[in-house]
Amino acid sequence: MIPGIHVNNVTALLLISTASLISLGIDLNLIIAFTCALAISHTFFDVIPGLFLGVPGDESYALLPGHRLVKRGLGRRAINLSVGGSLFGLFMGLSLMLLFVFLNEGRDINIIGILEKGIKNYMFLVLLGVSLFLIVSETNRIWSLITFLTSGFFGVLVLGSPIIEGGDPAAALFPSLSGLFGIAGLIYALTTAKQNEKNIKTKSEQTEYPPLSRKDLITPSVRGGIGGMIVGMLPGLGSANAATLLLLIERKLGRKTNNDDQNNESYLVTTSSLNTTDAFFAVAALYLIGKSRSGASVAIDQMLGGEMLLSHLPSMGAAMLVGGMMSCVIMWKFSRFFVEKVGKIDEWAINGSVIIFLFVLVFALQGTGGLTILGFATVIGLLPVVAKVRRSQLMGFFLMPTMLFFSGYQTWFVDTLSLQAKTGFSSLIPSLSQIILYLGIASSLAVVAYVGMKLTKTKLLRHTKKIILISASLWGAVIVAGFLYPNDDPTFEYSLIDAELVETIDGDTVKLTINNELIKVRLSYIDAPELKQPYGEKSRDHLNTLLNEKKIRIREDGVDRYSRSLQTLFVGQENINERMVSDGFAWVYKYNRKNKILINFEKQAKDNNLGLWKRNESRPIPPWVWRKSNKPKK
Repeated sequence: MIPGIHVNNVTALLLISTASLISLGIDLNLIIAFTCALAISHTFFDVIPGLFLGVPGDESYALLPGHRLVKRGLGRRAINLSVGGSLFGLFMGLSLMLLFVFLNEGRDINIIGILEKGIKNYMFLVLLGVSLFLIVSETNRIWSLITFLTSGFFGVLVLGSPIIEGGDPAAALFPSLSGLFGIAGLIYALTTAKQNEKNIKTKSEQTEYPPLSRKDLITPSVRGGIGGMIVGMLPGLGSANAATLLLLIERKLGRKTNNDDQNNESYLVTTSSLNTTDAFFAVAALYLIGKSRSGASVAIDQMLGGEMLLSHLPSMGAAMLVGGMMSCVIMWKFSRFFVEKVGKIDEWAINGSVIIFLFVLVFALQGTGGLTILGFATVIGLLPVVAKVRRSQLMGFFLMPTMLFFSGYQTWFVDTLSLQAKTGFSSLIPSLSQIILYLGIASSLAVVAYVGMKLTKTKLLRHTKKIILISASLWGAVIVAGFLYPNDDPTFEYSLIDAELVETIDGDTVKLTINNELIKVRLSYIDAPELKQPYGEKSRDHLNTLLNEKKIRIREDGVDRYSRSLQTLFVGQENINERMVSDGFAWVYKYNRKNKILINFEKQAKDNNLGLWKRNESRPIPPWVWRKSNKPKK
């Protein structure tokens, strides 16, 4: 219910606190159950700030029809419509999960897995088509494209070159999402505080409204539920994108009805059902397809160590069902209270205090590196406001890296931009006691800021431009400091997946089983001699020696232009891809010749006469040259 705070902020804090919580004797299953209930409950309650405080959340464009209802004094009806849609989405998500699990276990038919595999090779085109459709559907297409590309490129840079120490690139999601969808929306709300005050006066004028019918709920809820399932399957496509697509569909259907109220209500139900079904299905997808599709599911996956079992589903499903039902009862019973009390909150003060809360918390947890990301994310998050385009275009932050992953050119793109180079770091991951301390400090400062801004609101409004200018200058100094912060020996922990060796095909290609699925893997960034080349068989045998009967862990790096999975392989802490180059049994791939680390390994192997670089051997021919000269003639 607090504007600017998302469930992902809480799950991020919860994830890094898990080890400490377990050490205190708290059962891991209880932590997971809490996370599941949190993910579902959020979809019921997050409609409140969007409707009554005028602050856009992740699905800001989805709440615009709800705003129209609130301005007409139909706030309680808007809440009840949203609750009805979410409740239907809860049961639809549960029903779909039970159905797919039954088919998977009872008849050994994994429908979701089959569908995911079927569209995997076309995922790039699917996501590209959806993105282009959302862009061209805008009135201001140029700025829509600019916003999508800017947020997308920012996502590539942030996820490809993290500047936060002590974690994988996913650690940058906390400041990125806080800036893009949190602080940016709060700043916009601050600049429109006077107008929102005028809207508040109309929010509780009408208390009588027609009762809800089944037709008001069932049809739009089904549409939303199906949309939530699709969003749960497609990587990078968020509920904001799906909500926008549904808005366009609702508008087209509305042209036939010519009933604006009915269209607004239908859309509110649809998006509420979509959000709840998506939250439910994203967790279930961990078991059904072994992939995480939301912040909560990422946290649960890491808590479980990537081993989601059927035995985990009953407690998780029960937690989501109970959490959703409790949220439904609270929202339904206290809708009048929300309408009357929330509108009385000083919007200017609450928005400003949350900005301070997020600013302090990011700095405390992630230092200048986190503030650097937060600053840029906030500036980019303001683009839709300035350009007057949908905020869902900011989902380019997720879509562009995902499309790049499936395009087959991720390795070339990452190497061309030298994204392996890191730019600066902050402190290590904090302990549970530190997190509690930081939360206490940030919350205390936020409360002080709320009281202070409420008392001095008139004076602050008069000097808004000066305050923004000074704040921007200070933030700019922090951003510069973040880039100048040195770190000469960066080390990173990545989320790795366990795998077993089935067959070593050649020096850069193997067959592995991952989650009982057989896949053919191409080692990222390197190119080994073909089997018919000199040293081809020796390269294969060397790779087999490094991997055979060893515990292998992999990091997914994308797919190549031939739709082969690109992976970095690890045995313990050792990077096998680098080891093949340093031992002289592989080249650095021709599209990765700017990778300084690998080039240095290749140079050392050459200087030390290792493997194929031995002086008594004939001059080695790079495999990309050999393949070209030995290509069969047509």
